[in-house]
Amino acid sequence: MSRMLVTPKQALLWLSKNYKNRPLNESVVAEYERKIRAGEWRERGGIPIIITPSGELRNGQHRLTALVRAGCPLVLQVCVHDDSAKSALSAERK
Repeated sequence: MSRMLVTPKQALLWLSKNYKNRPLNESVVAEYERKIRAGEWRERGGIPIIITPSGELRNGQHRLTALVRAGCPLVLQVCVHDDSAKSALSAERK
C-alpha cells in the first residue's frame, strides 16, 4: 500500500474498470465532491483505493468519482491487491 497523487485522468481509468462494485450512491459522491472543492477533504485512514493487478477497481468508486467531478488530484492510499481483498471487505461490512 502506498500514498499516491491520483489525478482525474487516473481515476477515470480505474473507474472504467469498475465491474463488481455496488451501485453508486450519488449523495455520498456529492458530499465528497463538496469537501474536495472546498479543500476540506481528509482521508480517514480507513480502507484504501483497491485495484487488482489487472487494473480492476475493487474499492473506492465514490472517492474516485468525486475526484473526477471536482477536477482536481488528491493524494490517496492505494493498494494493488487480488480478489481476496474484496472478500475481506464484504465480510467486514456484514
